[in-house]
Amino acid sequence: MYRKHKGKIEFLLLRSGSPFYKNQSKGIWTIPKGIMEENEDKKTAAKREFEEETGQKLTTELIYLGEEKIRKGKIVIVHMTEGNLNVSTIKSNTFQLEYPKNSGRFCKFPEIKRGEWFTYEIAKEFIHPKLIIFLDKCIALQNKK
Repeated sequence: MYRKHKGKIEFLLLRSGSPFYKNQSKGIWTIPKGIMEENEDKKTAAKREFEEETGQKLTTELIYLGEEKIRKGKIVIVHMTEGNLNVSTIKSNTFQLEYPKNSGRFCKFPEIKRGEWFTYEIAKEFIHPKLIIFLDKCIALQNKK
């Protein structure tokens, strides 16, 4: 999701609730994403994942931006939409994880800890490096308008 704010494009980035990132801040923020379910099309998956990770339903048009292999063969399919989500309302689903590893203790964590709006310059520092290409594509499409 992007918005136009004070003459600049800003991007909604999400911070994972995973305990493995608790001491990191840069290069780990992401966009709403997840795994496509069987017989689910790309746009339906994108809308479902957005809702699961933010607690908000998407009603705006999605524009396909492309795909990128990020790690271990995982391919991210990205769409963009314009919106102005109030980040204080973000409430994601949770996941269960054995933590600390091999402790036998399972804890619940929010999939998303929080969200923030970032200008392009700042977003580049915080987002996972493999996802910067999608910020660039979004800006390029906005400049064509």
